[in-house]
Amino acid sequence: MSINNFRNYLSAELVAMVLIFFAGAILLLDAKDLPKESALLPIAMLVFMMLLALVLFFTTLRKLHKKEEQKPLIAKPARFLGVIVTTIFYAIAVDNLGFYTSTAIMVPLTSWAFGYRRWAHLLISAVVFVGILFLIFHVAMNRQFPTEFFLR
Repeated sequence: MSINNFRNYLSAELVAMVLIFFAGAILLLDAKDLPKESALLPIAMLVFMMLLALVLFFTTLRKLHKKEEQKPLIAKPARFLGVIVTTIFYAIAVDNLGFYTSTAIMVPLTSWAFGYRRWAHLLISAVVFVGILFLIFHVAMNRQFPTEFFLR
């Protein structure tokens, strides 16, 4: 394959899928050190993520080979940057405010940022979502998350 042909096949989407696949593989190596019961969900999610990355990689490769029109990987860079910044703030908030408090704040704010404007629905969905998370992880699985700031 000549260097010109290689450039024709190089796209941001292909690079992203390779990075996602290898990030999943690296995290999969770390997940094997988790306790057996705790490792099941992360390992399943990582394997599924890697499989989806492979499917998207080969689908994109096929489209490039057929010279089908490619959509940009990031259609709205400002919105993408907002998601990245929000995720970073959420990770910091989980450590400082606690998991459930941060999630209760983050769910409606993220939905609002993506255009949903009915605050009553946003608040109800946040309470239901956090309640379900609490029931699954704290009650059913007996897993602890970072303690809430008001309980420290």
